[in-house]
Amino acid sequence: MAHPKIKNTITVTDQYGEQLNLSKQQILEIDELTYKWIKDYAWSIDPDYDEKIERSRYYKAIYRKLNDEQRSQFREIKQELKRDNKKHDFKKRRFEIKKKEYASLKLSDNKLVELQEILQKIQWETNDKSGYKVEDYTINHRRKVYLKIAYEKLKTFLNQEQLKEFYRLDQLNEDWILKDQIELIVNMNESLNLTNEQAELIYNYRENKTSKDSSGEILSEFEEWELEKSFKKSILSEQQFKKYIEWQEHNEKLRISYFDDENKGKIQKIKEIESYLDYLIKQHLPILCNWRETIEKAIPGNIKLELDALRNTYHNDLRKTLLEHLKAHKRHTKNYVPKGKKLIKLEFKERALIPGVHYLDEKQKTLIDNCPKNLIKLIDNKQIELKDLYIKKHNFYIDNYEEHGGTYGGSLKVIRNKEQNTNIQLINTLLLHPQLSKNIEFADSI
Repeated sequence: MAHPKIKNTITVTDQYGEQLNLSKQQILEIDELTYKWIKDYAWSIDPDYDEKIERSRYYKAIYRKLNDEQRSQFREIKQELKRDNKKHDFKKRRFEIKKKEYASLKLSDNKLVELQEILQKIQWETNDKSGYKVEDYTINHRRKVYLKIAYEKLKTFLNQEQLKEFYRLDQLNEDWILKDQIELIVNMNESLNLTNEQAELIYNYRENKTSKDSSGEILSEFEEWELEKSFKKSILSEQQFKKYIEWQEHNEKLRISYFDDENKGKIQKIKEIESYLDYLIKQHLPILCNWRETIEKAIPGNIKLELDALRNTYHNDLRKTLLEHLKAHKRHTKNYVPKGKKLIKLEFKERALIPGVHYLDEKQKTLIDNCPKNLIKLIDNKQIELKDLYIKKHNFYIDNYEEHGGTYGGSLKVIRNKEQNTNIQLINTLLLHPQLSKNIEFADSI
């Protein structure tokens, strides 16, 4: 049993506990090491944090928890895993499959690798350019897009003979997929007693169906259901369509019932953010605003006017973005997840309390250029003074996350930006209103 704060992850003790005959105490200690390692990986703000070094330290710490026999056995297990990984080199196997598939093109290994890369780009571009409009429900729209992109990408890479052969092989593969999918669709919809022609139309519909409306907005499940019903009605007999509707309505009711679980799942996150906002208002923001007030007199009048305008722009953009999020939430959940609406508002309230501009346009850059050097130096010095305040906020955020049910594990990927944008940091600092009440007043209006 892994650490209670680790979920959806097979840990060292899960995987090797029985093989190494770990004691209960060893399991507890190694799980604690795993928890601390994953936690540090998720939250570290150390600019010099090195994932490879920390992983190495983690495994060394595990070895120290094992006896001599267990260490030897663990090393052997890891060596065996490395050997197995070499045997099951999926990249190499995929290459061998492609080599056999495109043998008639008579390409060198290097050329074949290059072809694989081009084919991947063709697929990505096809995904980007197909299925975005309601009118793209036309049969084989996606296939036409694919062939057009393939021609442009391959016309200079392959000669005419090779290009002709490529299309022949590609069509054979397409025909095989179509035949396989028709059989699958017929079998999966046995109660509808579909013909092969109907199954082919359903396959083409799925391949070509839109994911966005005519304005580029993502369709909701409700909208997709209606579009599918309209399509099915056009290809099914009256009796088939009646059975389809019964089955579809059952699935829709089942999906809507899941919204209740989704709604309940928001409760803990709402409590977490409410607790964090309370901390910001009572303990973090008063000190930050007091510090912001001390630099107010050093800001020239023309810069203050520009800051007021920029603050208004930030506030208006935040309100506009909030409305867009609420509109999208309504579109995709209707009124089934009311807690989701509350959660969105709380998240935007947090952004309102502590300004965060993640982009700078040319006008904003000019504002930075016009700031006197003594002001920038004063802000830099004050930020050093407030280092402990930011560390306390960071630590509270982590503790608050865990206290409200936050766990670690799964496919966790942390993107670390070691290059700090000082212009953005400066704007964030100056956008904060020197009066605490003004910042709270705006956040409450969200």
